Amino acid sequence: MIASAFFRIRQSRPSRKQHRLTTFARPQSRMKWVQSLGHELGGQAKADALIKGQGVSLILKSIEVRFRRPVTFPDTLLIGYRPRDRVGDDPAVLNVTASAYSIAQQATVATSREALVWYDYDRLRKCVPNEDMQAVISGRMAMAMARGSS
Repeated sequence: MIASAFFRIRQSRPSRKQHRLTTFARPQSRMKWVQSLGHELGGQAKADALIKGQGVSLILKSIEVRFRRPVTFPDTLLIGYRPRDRVGDDPAVLNVTASAYSIAQQATVATSREALVWYDYDRLRKCVPNEDMQAVISGRMAMAMARGSS
């Protein structure tokens, strides 16, 4: 079971807006994290279903990104992703946090807070995740809390 997931993102070409690199890394890291949930819930078939929006999956509701430092080419970012404690009383909302760490700078260059919503793509509305999904998220939250307190 993975409490938080770390993904390596490499920038292939410099852009005019080099400091916006982390914006492009976020969706990829979020989807890899969702994919890791799927693997834990039922292997490759469930991971594919979550990514393709089949059955019950997650959809981005909101995101707040704090850019701390500019990132320039060449660099490698490590993206850490983990669930946060529940905010509010809506069981369909999953709050997560992410950090982007620059290998070149040896520093955190961006952080984010996101709200994801469990969404039933067959019925086209938000839903409460089943017990298996809730157990996986609870397990990841417990592991993140244990790591944070040690």
